[in-house]
Amino acid sequence: MALATASNWLFNFLISFFSTFITNKIDYLHGLVFAGCCFALFFVVFFFMMETKDRSLEEIDIMYVLRINPINSANWDSMAAGPEGGVNTDNAYPATGDHTFSQSGQTEAI
Repeated sequence: MALATASNWLFNFLISFFSTFITNKIDYLHGLVFAGCCFALFFVVFFFMMETKDRSLEEIDIMYVLRINPINSANWDSMAAGPEGGVNTDNAYPATGDHTFSQSGQTEAI
């Protein structure tokens, strides 16, 4: 957390410090640089961020454990994920493989 806060402060300082120099060199094109970053981030958010609107924290946790595709995450139904409306992740532990987890001593592939 401290590393994230320190990098946030550092980059905020660097952007505010160098903005005047950049604006003096390229004038209004400075805004186009930020517009290009926003345009690129639109695609990053659309393809790599899960839709979490109106979902509980438990449902979001299950979505990450089950590795739901972010593009299909808006249509994902938690009731279809398992018996009684969800997957029990209370006893889920990472196994030695990358795409498996064990629950109560049993290993299942996701």
